[in-house]
Amino acid sequence: MSNDSTKTESGALAADPARRAYSVREAAKMLGVHRATVYRVIDDSKLATLLIGGRRLIPAASIDALLAGATFVPPRSSSPARSAEASRRRRMARPTGAMAAESVAAS
Repeated sequence: MSNDSTKTESGALAADPARRAYSVREAAKMLGVHRATVYRVIDDSKLATLLIGGRRLIPAASIDALLAGATFVPPRSSSPARSAEASRRRRMARPTGAMAAESVAAS
């Protein structure tokens, strides 16, 4: 990795528009994931790579295509009232005591 890499506030590697390919380590930093995750995505054929002299490089266009095809997942609500209500519903849905023994015996 070159010393002139640009980093974001979170410490992630920012994409350099002049670069055409990145190492697996650089791609992982850019995406904010572990290197093993990048290798899994490569193994799943979701990220194209080049092998040049024994070094695996990921074209910038391949990273862009991966991100373009990604599904947006909105963050979960962390409202204390909602999580307390969800917790209460889970407890109520779980059979306990004699009810649990009856449901196990019925299986």
